[in-house]
Amino acid sequence: MHEKVTYALLKLPRDRTAFEKKGLDEDIINLRFKHYQNRLIDILNRVLEERRKIKHEQMREEARMLQHGD
Repeated sequence: MHEKVTYALLKLPRDRTAFEKKGLDEDIINLRFKHYQNRLIDILNRVLEERRKIKHEQMREEARMLQHGD
C-alpha cells in the first residue's frame, strides 16, 4: 500500500458529511462513504497483521536467545 494513500485515509477522521456535495445523489454519497470505511478497515487490519508478525518474531528471537544462553 502506498504511504501517501494510507496517510491521506488516516489523516483526518471523516464522517459521512465529508462526502456530501450539493446535487450529489444520496446513493453515491453512501457508496463513497462505505468505500472509505472499507479501505480504512482494510488498512487497520493490515497494520494489526503486521504487528502480530513482529510480535511473533520477537517472541521467537527471545526464545532462541534463552535456549542458547545469549
